[in-house]
Amino acid sequence: MSKAAFNAPIGDPPSIELIPVGKLLIDPTYQRSIESGSSRTLILRIAKNWDWRLCPPLTVSRRDSGLFVIDGQHRTEGARTRGDIPWLPCCVSEYGSVAEEARIFVEANRKRRSVGRADTFRAAVAAGDPQARAIDGALFVVGLSISAATSAGAMQPGELNCVTALNAAYEKHGGTIFQTVVEAIAKAFAGQVITHSAPIVRGLSLLVANPATKLAFGDLVEALASHTPAEWIDAARIDPIASNGGEGMAQALRRAVETRLDALSRDEGPVAPAPVDLRRFTDKQLTGGASPDFRFKIDREELINQPSPLEEMRQPKPVRKAAPVGRAMPNTSGALDFLRGKRISVSVADTGAHGSTWYVSGYPNPFDGAGIVRLAKAKGFAG
Repeated sequence: MSKAAFNAPIGDPPSIELIPVGKLLIDPTYQRSIESGSSRTLILRIAKNWDWRLCPPLTVSRRDSGLFVIDGQHRTEGARTRGDIPWLPCCVSEYGSVAEEARIFVEANRKRRSVGRADTFRAAVAAGDPQARAIDGALFVVGLSISAATSAGAMQPGELNCVTALNAAYEKHGGTIFQTVVEAIAKAFAGQVITHSAPIVRGLSLLVANPATKLAFGDLVEALASHTPAEWIDAARIDPIASNGGEGMAQALRRAVETRLDALSRDEGPVAPAPVDLRRFTDKQLTGGASPDFRFKIDREELINQPSPLEEMRQPKPVRKAAPVGRAMPNTSGALDFLRGKRISVSVADTGAHGSTWYVSGYPNPFDGAGIVRLAKAKGFAG
């Protein structure tokens, strides 16, 4: 683009000044009121957790009558509330009139792009937030991810755009139920764009957490795969309870899935689910999950071949056993002690004539004795 295509700069360059907080004024003719509950909450949060790195220069107008804040009112009030912030960095210009200040105020707020939930989630993962990393890791293992798209039309297969619903499901129901729900979604809707993912996640979480009858994981996947995500929403909307907001839609979707499960139990047209082919992931991808408990090297064939961790959710059965009696395991007890000494939660799922099965926090599939040793060695165990 040639320089001739640019408009000439407007105004004079501002001065960058450190201005005492007591000298900064607010013009109520165009500034927003800070008396609302949300504004007071924001001001108190800024004051309580003051961070100079989150305090860029305020936009300030120099008038004959004083220095007036155009952009940065909440930061100013946060500093006043604390009482120990003597001055604030300010970008000071002369605007000539209150009307011009008001125009700049509108422009500054109109052009400011809000941070989306997906962006916030990715930032939380990068910052090491435990829940965000656990959710990210659980999605990664089953081939799902958080969509960066802001519209359903731009989404790709395997993407979810329901960060709020995922967080709520994880907080309310815990990691085991959460893992089962996202694994069922991944297997049932493989290759499809998963629209309306929020009510699907909420409804399935309610169903898995408290099924009306004994529920097998394979039956759940088969029932889900009988409709597309959009068709499930259409089926749920028929239920009058669906009109009661997000929770009502979740309950309606749960009922719709239960109805389909009941039909399948009577052999009324079962549909085979489409499997998720985890072989498409490289070793590097499989070991790159964000959750800390996913950092060890994964045996891809073991991951691919193992069935769901909850083959029957109400009465889970051990999925893998240790080797038959007589085949010695290399220092299994030492490996278990090592992992627990590293504050990694390891629990016994089953102990029988052929050995024991263990679950490790953050990993959806169980380990036999050899698997526990491999995991411990990957984390530094030398025994």
